[in-house]
Amino acid sequence: MPSPLQPAVLLNANARNVGPKISKLIAQTLPQAAVFLSHNLSEAQELARKILTTPHTPVLLGGGDGTLMGFLEALLLASQQLAKPLPELGLLRLGTGNAIARWTGQTHTGKKALQHALRYMGSTGEKNYKSLNLIEFDKHLAPFAGAGVDGRVLVDYVRFKERSSQKPWKHLATGMKAYVASVALHTLPYYLLHPTQIHCQIQNLGETAFRVYPDGSLGPPLPQGTPLFEGKATMVAASTIPFYGYGIRMFPFAQRLPRCMHLRVLRSSIPHMLLHLHSLWKGSWFPPTTCDFVVENVTVSCSKPMPCQVGGDAAGERNTMHLRVSETSVPLMALSPASSTEGVT
Repeated sequence: MPSPLQPAVLLNANARNVGPKISKLIAQTLPQAAVFLSHNLSEAQELARKILTTPHTPVLLGGGDGTLMGFLEALLLASQQLAKPLPELGLLRLGTGNAIARWTGQTHTGKKALQHALRYMGSTGEKNYKSLNLIEFDKHLAPFAGAGVDGRVLVDYVRFKERSSQKPWKHLATGMKAYVASVALHTLPYYLLHPTQIHCQIQNLGETAFRVYPDGSLGPPLPQGTPLFEGKATMVAASTIPFYGYGIRMFPFAQRLPRCMHLRVLRSSIPHMLLHLHSLWKGSWFPPTTCDFVVENVTVSCSKPMPCQVGGDAAGERNTMHLRVSETSVPLMALSPASSTEGVT
């Protein structure tokens, strides 16, 4: 039987960076680790139960944001069903987007960066942790979720990858290249024929809600039941971490208050957003058309269905969203003392 301290590595077998080279690197850096490959959600749930039953610690999860949240949900469910505590958890930056892994301190990619992460997470010394607060949305847990242009971009990206999978240029249909291509070929043409903005109403359902201003200052408390916004919006999204994928600092106030999320309403046109992409990427773009709030529980109602995304995965189209900060938070290993404060305003 494996030692209780034997590490485990749970990988998304479909992730673009998972392959023989990664398996070899894991074997070289953590030779005592048990490696599990998951091809789908059902298999992830079975492997989560196996990992907790053995048990293994630390458990390193490798894949993109959507995959990592699938793994975390599987481990949380297995923990409840088996009445066993979660092991030490760490993330390996092996997929597309990687907002969560970046938040834990993994700001680099490549073999050396992965070796550093594996060695750090497999060490027996004292480690640093960051508590990942999660948002509940339609029975799913994720650090970020939203509707509008971000959901449309994700839907178009998935469609572009599927259509390109059997084409000669399929090697180009990955990562940032695929996002750029799908936006140019699908998203922008779509919005030339369809309205960019949808009329939305947002109501505060929680005890904590504040308008937050570009300098980080808070307005007066907004009581439970207060309408927070009504009007046309290009995107309505919320997050408990500052980043979207590829280091886009979309939510600079995500950790402004404990156990709250940054709710952002964008009303700018897509051309206007693209003209200010650099500032938007850095988290320093606050046009008058943007409304920012720090909240814990809201409902969003739209006049027409909007494409949604949850944690980097497409979530269909819907007229309403209920976003609430979950009581569940997950401690994740951070890679350095400096990373424990990264993203905090």
